[in-house]
Amino acid sequence: QLFAHRLSPPLRGGVVAWVLLLVIVKAGMAYWPTDRDTRAFWLEIKDKLPNERSELVVVNMRKRGLGFYADMGVELVTTRTHPYPAFFEVERLSEEVHELTTSGHHHVFLVRDREYDETLDLIQKSGANYRIEDGPEPIKIITVDPAPPEGRIVRIAALGDTRSGDSGQVQLGSALYHTDETQPLNGIVLLGDNISFYGEPEYFDDHFVKPYDALLDAGVKFFAVLGNHDIKGGFAGFQLSNPLFNMNGRRYYSEVFGEDLVECFMIDTNTIVGDPQQVAWLNRSLQASTATWKVVAMHVPLYGAIERRPEADEQLRERLEPIFIKGGVDLALSGHNHVYQRRRPVQGVHYFTAGSGGKLDRGQNIPGDPDLLAGNDQTNVALILEFDENECRFQAIDSLENTVDTGTIPEPPDLSEEPL
Repeated sequence: QLFAHRLSPPLRGGVVAWVLLLVIVKAGMAYWPTDRDTRAFWLEIKDKLPNERSELVVVNMRKRGLGFYADMGVELVTTRTHPYPAFFEVERLSEEVHELTTSGHHHVFLVRDREYDETLDLIQKSGANYRIEDGPEPIKIITVDPAPPEGRIVRIAALGDTRSGDSGQVQLGSALYHTDETQPLNGIVLLGDNISFYGEPEYFDDHFVKPYDALLDAGVKFFAVLGNHDIKGGFAGFQLSNPLFNMNGRRYYSEVFGEDLVECFMIDTNTIVGDPQQVAWLNRSLQASTATWKVVAMHVPLYGAIERRPEADEQLRERLEPIFIKGGVDLALSGHNHVYQRRRPVQGVHYFTAGSGGKLDRGQNIPGDPDLLAGNDQTNVALILEFDENECRFQAIDSLENTVDTGTIPEPPDLSEEPL
């Protein structure tokens, strides 16, 4: 006001005119699509999209293109609930292509000329069915069909205490990569103690990137929970914000796999006993979930004694077990103990410990433990879970790709005991 007061009347009128012009121009830009506007682009392609549910994948590996392109490789768009596409997630192209063999919906790739050959090559290698159309210059539209019904399964690997960086962890990472080559993984869950004794970021490359570089290059996504060593040195924020851990700043969150087939609830056992907000979130989220399978991933187990920890965390169990049972949890996955264990189910919940993903405490499983259905404390182990609508098939493998445990949930009936 002081500045305007000092202007002469003609100048003051000019300033007002310019302000009005700016308001009019901005309003017009908001109303009329331009050639660099998502709406204009959307209007040109919307009739070429499948009528069924689809994800629109905008490929932009060179940070070029229309104004709404992100600075990373891929943008996902949902068209189910928005009249115009709204970008809500950025992923690497390899991650998107990796989903094709198990996805229940269409993927529509919008590809510029310079990125067309590379994108098409990745899609062809996936074995998915696709078709190609011309889009707005210089865009090609590659529409990939959903996977066949028999291919719509979810595979998740789980391993904890990966914080070693030694040869056992590297070999186990290689074993998981070989699994993914023939049986694509929808994700890998890290069960805490992910980097080092104090969680220092300086160990991130040696203890995460290098052991799993082939998996990362193949587009496999990791989802982490925090363990006690991840917070010990005060570096939890590094993992919470690291895009490769997909925590997005959250200590607890859930991830849905395979068109609501599996929902995995990642919780923070460091704080949950004294954290009513996290407890309320878990209770509410489990009750609201419509997933066929409900899985909880956490660091500290509710069940599972070892020699140096002969008692599980009773306080944690008292806090969480009623919530698991009420919420219909099918599987609970944990680390912390550097061994592999499959425990006897408790009130319908199947408990697995897969805490030898990097660290390994040999000889720690207690001989004669009546509730230990299967265990391994001699080698590094990863747990692989394969879900369909009817059952979960589990397989625990070691670093040499040997199977150390396998089975099905629910267990198939013993036909030999049925009456003739």
